[in-house]
Amino acid sequence: MRKSKPSAIQEKPAATDYDRVVRLMTDPKLSKLKAALGKTHAMDLLFALYIGKARHVDIEPYFRQFGISISDYPYYSRLKTFVKVGIAQQVRIDSLRNYYVITEFGKKVAEQFIKFFDELEG
Repeated sequence: MRKSKPSAIQEKPAATDYDRVVRLMTDPKLSKLKAALGKTHAMDLLFALYIGKARHVDIEPYFRQFGISISDYPYYSRLKTFVKVGIAQQVRIDSLRNYYVITEFGKKVAEQFIKFFDELEG
């Protein structure tokens, strides 16, 4: 006698759900955003920018209190990627120094993740 598949596998997602998932998986802008946020410490850095920690000298001690360590190269690499996808903006201090601030889009992204993680806990 042949066993039937579980009902969750037999059901096909609604066309709109399927189309939304395909769009989320194939949209070039979202692909860049997903890649940027999937890297080591990217989410930590996004949340640090969200609360106003914009410079490496500010972020390093802040992260250290939570047992997180981020060296210069990953820090600047993530921030440059954030600038490319529109999460952060580079602000020049002088010809050699600059810092990064979160953009409105970056705030929306951070707030959605905060909301998502709050709902997971609740």
